[in-house]
Amino acid sequence: MTCEKILTGHTDEITKVIWGGEGLIFSASWDRTIRAWNSATGKTMWVLEGHGHWVNSLALSTDYVLWTSCFDHK
Repeated sequence: MTCEKILTGHTDEITKVIWGGEGLIFSASWDRTIRAWNSATGKTMWVLEGHGHWVNSLALSTDYVLWTSCFDHK
């Protein structure tokens, strides 16, 4: 097994990572952000901020709707 890419940017524990299709990877973290990554380059595409507490989980529907599960009830 070899490491292909190291995705850096979160500042706390990561709670979920999912393949988003279209070359994107999404990650949720205790740092209260969700990040979208370019799977080919490993670069951060977007940082979604605004939650008052950690992001526990996330899911992506077939309609490309991103759902999150957070402690802060937002």
